[in-house]
Amino acid sequence: MPRIVVAPPGAVHFSCELSVRISDVNFGGHLGHDSLIRLLHEARARFFDSLGYSELNVEGAGIILADLAVVYRSEAHFRDRLRFDLAAEDFWERGCEIAAGVYAVSDQREIAYARTGLRFFDYAAGRSVAAPAGFRRRFP
Repeated sequence: MPRIVVAPPGAVHFSCELSVRISDVNFGGHLGHDSLIRLLHEARARFFDSLGYSELNVEGAGIILADLAVVYRSEAHFRDRLRFDLAAEDFWERGCEIAAGVYAVSDQREIAYARTGLRFFDYAAGRSVAAPAGFRRRFP
């Protein structure tokens, strides 16, 4: 399989810092892939919260994750403070991508780049819906 290419966000719409906990460290002594996904989820939830939304209510629509791609750049370890830079990008009719750059606060080292494809979703009806216009307008 050829290597995937994941670029950092073009513009940064939100940043937050999270620490690597001991429970995030795997047998290799560094941040585990499963823990990075949880930290990305936390950062995304904080991004939506900063806009006055939740993952279940973005102007009446929820979100559902369609895919995730991650490229690791370097290791992170217990107690490392990480900065998550996020952006909503590449909108389409029913969704967009949340791009993330993850950096070590201490030396700005690149830890990972990630892109999460999300679809706007009506959980009551069990189907995807159009991307809310107001949300989309926030990210020209």
